[in-house]
Amino acid sequence: MKRIKIYMSHAIRGSKGPAATDADMQANNDAAMRAARVIRQVFRPLENQHKCAIEVYCPADHDEFVMIAYRNGTLTEAQILAVDCEIVERCQALIWYSGLGSSKGAEIEIKRARSQAIPIFELTSLNTYDLVQLKNFVEGLCQKNTETS
Repeated sequence: MKRIKIYMSHAIRGSKGPAATDADMQANNDAAMRAARVIRQVFRPLENQHKCAIEVYCPADHDEFVMIAYRNGTLTEAQILAVDCEIVERCQALIWYSGLGSSKGAEIEIKRARSQAIPIFELTSLNTYDLVQLKNFVEGLCQKNTETS
């Protein structure tokens, strides 16, 4: 079975930047994790149809460690974003969940994806139309992945 890894870029601190509170960041992370669950459900039929394992990497799923390390000075913002960008480079596509607003981190991740010619899909909401468009985008990746293997 072929494997496609997709990075889901989303706001954590968002437009508030360093002024974002723990509650602000948790609310954004909770919304991103909910979106990732919906997205993974949308992809399930594609996995069977195209014999293609689709992994969605959502930073919010792993943010507890990152936030603790950031607060205690173990990791800087630049170090966190450098790791995020390395993960982006290991992916075959990037979904930007812009429904949470813009953020410095998401902008950096998108810039890295563009520099590596990684396909990007902007998901503005979880409405049916947007999810069908996302499914079509990923179906194209599955088909391309099958054709080149």
